Amino acid sequence: MPPSRHKVCGTKKHSRTFTKKVRALALSVLLGSTCSLIAQEPAGLTNYYVNNVNGNDSNDGLTTQTAWRSLNKVNQFNFSSPSAVLLYGSQIFQTMLIGKLNLQYVGSYGPTGSCSWNNGSPSCVNRPIIDPTKSIPSASWQSVDGATYKAPFPSIAYKVFVDGAYAPTTPLQPPTNGSPSGVMQQAGTMISDGTFIYVHLSDNSSPANHDIRIASSDMPYGIITGEAGNVTIDGLVVAHAPVAGIAILNPDNSPGHATGGNVTVENSAIYNSGSTVYNNGTLEPLTDPQTFAKTDANIAVIPAAAGQAMIHNILIMQAMIGRLDVPSNTNNYDGAGISLKDTYQAYLQNVQIATVNGWGLSVDDYYSTSEDCQGLTVQTLEVTNSEGNIRIAGCSTVSVTDATVHDSKGNGFQLQPGHNHAANYITLTTPTIHDLTSAYSGLLYNGIDTNWAKHLTVNNATIYKVAESSITLEDDGVGEDVASTGFSLNNSNLDASQNRKANGGACSATETCFPLYVRDNALALNDWSVHSLNLTPVAATMKVARWGAASASDPNHDLTQDQFNQAIAGH
Repeated sequence: MPPSRHKVCGTKKHSRTFTKKVRALALSVLLGSTCSLIAQEPAGLTNYYVNNVNGNDSNDGLTTQTAWRSLNKVNQFNFSSPSAVLLYGSQIFQTMLIGKLNLQYVGSYGPTGSCSWNNGSPSCVNRPIIDPTKSIPSASWQSVDGATYKAPFPSIAYKVFVDGAYAPTTPLQPPTNGSPSGVMQQAGTMISDGTFIYVHLSDNSSPANHDIRIASSDMPYGIITGEAGNVTIDGLVVAHAPVAGIAILNPDNSPGHATGGNVTVENSAIYNSGSTVYNNGTLEPLTDPQTFAKTDANIAVIPAAAGQAMIHNILIMQAMIGRLDVPSNTNNYDGAGISLKDTYQAYLQNVQIATVNGWGLSVDDYYSTSEDCQGLTVQTLEVTNSEGNIRIAGCSTVSVTDATVHDSKGNGFQLQPGHNHAANYITLTTPTIHDLTSAYSGLLYNGIDTNWAKHLTVNNATIYKVAESSITLEDDGVGEDVASTGFSLNNSNLDASQNRKANGGACSATETCFPLYVRDNALALNDWSVHSLNLTPVAATMKVARWGAASASDPNHDLTQDQFNQAIAGH
């Protein structure tokens, strides 16, 4: 039987329903509780079993002895009542799973599975793996030139995985010279032309001696939940999707079709989503053929079209988010380890992210409509080894508790306007940010980088060893000069003594390497408060804050500790 969720705190238990789960999680955040949601037996679902070794799609699927064999059977089946699909643990399912009406739970049965977080990377055993790739038979490979081989492949290949390493790994991607001749010249590359796929393995060996799996245009996602929504994805591994590992979106963007929400992802690992091979080989972000939106992410939540309602009630818990296969050193705001666009009441708890390439968590108001994203709650988040870490753009009523960003690139938090709104009423409690270098060739830096975020509250922060300043409040509005007003900074340790410039060089008295940098217009309305800040400058002889400056290059408002204490007196 599949596990369900209840909340354990003392002796109280709550049912598995989504509404009660999110209420329990929200309450635990408000009360500062460390209670978590754990597995229990569900009730009221009809179970269907899938075993790709011993199953048969002509079976009824209702017992482990009469299991189905393939996800194609699941995709074609009409569930007449609330149902669960259980995949046999440790097996690999090379098919995209499509959400269905009444399919309310996707989990596992058989051997007990587990995942661990090892040096910033998920590693799993005995978990079912959804792997939307195609395998090439050994006999299909033909030698082209030296160590370059080709095989018939009528689709557009996005990336190639060698020997099915089911932990995050670096796939073969296109050569610098995006052509078959480029593959011949550059080991560790691949390319396809709609007729053949060409590969040149890193060790110059024949692909006929390896397990070659190809992510292609036929299966852009590992799981797409679809318009129906209302599903829990539990205890799976989703790997190698060319666009999004788990896509929570509506495949029908015609008028009147609301995007499906109420989706839970828990106890799962998702990695190696995304690609560089877009629009027949260029490096432009993919315009998704179903949604006409950009969805590069291990988990992507996005409405189908402008004007649709926000996606409600997304819950992501105990998730491990690994490598993202997007171009390195290329800032793409439309993709991330987890990308949430136009969401309402999304909850993240106990999530670990290391994308290698691209943002860790990106949350924004995606379409220029009257609505924005609202009500994000995050409790216990780790982001490491990513390019850009946590981005909140144009969202309101956001609470992030116990986020740790470390040993990564870019800023710890980027708080900025979205398409139509400032980030508003953002509360960061106990953030820990350290050991960050700049990202995207020195364009992304600072511990907490605030640009047009109204009513920001930071409590109990610890920030040290980052690029440039520990906390900034600036004014990069949407086409205008808009202040980051109404801020509150409390009980925080901002240590810039080991900060470096964005280019990696040492900070000097003229640089913006401060524990705290606040623009003049952020102070103008006198709507701010600062209490109990421990500010450590780059050097003992340097100033602790650039306070009320007209620009980042204005040194006329640099304050010593005594001057800063006088400036904040009464606030």
